Amino acid sequence: MALIHALKLALWQAHPAADSWRGEVLNFMVQARDRFEPAMARRIDAAALLGRAQHAVRQLDTTGHERSRLRDAGEASLDVLLGESTSVADLVKLVGGDDA
Repeated sequence: MALIHALKLALWQAHPAADSWRGEVLNFMVQARDRFEPAMARRIDAAALLGRAQHAVRQLDTTGHERSRLRDAGEASLDVLLGESTSVADLVKLVGGDDA
């Protein structure tokens, strides 16, 4: 769920619900970090997770909101997605493909 909300933030930065989405991203990131065990890493495909989240978000009706580009799902890294130092802004930048 953190990825879906981060993708919405990356795509529709000026959306009225953006602040709510930021809170959801933070909440889900904390939950994922708390539940993650290093042994799980070999079974988790970060690119596939991002790809599924991208597919879900593309189904949303965004009439009236300009859409930004997304990063290729193959560039996702589990270390970054679950990293203790990864902030909400970092995750949005990662999934959004904003290298600026």
